[in-house]
Amino acid sequence: MLVTKHVQQLQSMASRALERRVLYSEIQPVCFGYDIGWSAGATYVLASYQVPENSWMIALRTECFTTNYTSGASDYNLYGAPPPGTAYWIRASSTTTTPASIVTPPNSESHLLLDVDQFLGFQPKQFANLLGVLDAPADGDTRQVRTRVYAYLVGNVIADALLGQVSVYSSV
Repeated sequence: MLVTKHVQQLQSMASRALERRVLYSEIQPVCFGYDIGWSAGATYVLASYQVPENSWMIALRTECFTTNYTSGASDYNLYGAPPPGTAYWIRASSTTTTPASIVTPPNSESHLLLDVDQFLGFQPKQFANLLGVLDAPADGDTRQVRTRVYAYLVGNVIADALLGQVSVYSSV
């Protein structure tokens, strides 16, 4: 349902901006993200995707939750909120934490970027990496952090109409 709604919204916005009917087939959904073990305070790559050549990527939704699989834990197998810390998006040349450019403010609280509807554009041939600078779990238990990003690949014409000049938060 979510993906269908997103494709319909993008199709409608692009059709209005281009003053022509944009076909659903011109918008390709992609879902990506990692499941990581979170046991210490560190910087983690929570999601990464290399945008193909001749496509732009528009990220519309990010979801993240934690689960504790430690036997005997009071919150065993319960889904929890995104982990505490900060999170931000970067453009990079690989799945690294070293940015080519920073897309969102690097000091954003994690709950603001890890469970959010957004509208972020990423250029062709770059990696879109979501980084989390996570605090250590308060009780010391290792948890699984699952992140999913719902994004859509579009061609240059649609990207120009919807994104215009893609801005960056700051350059490194």
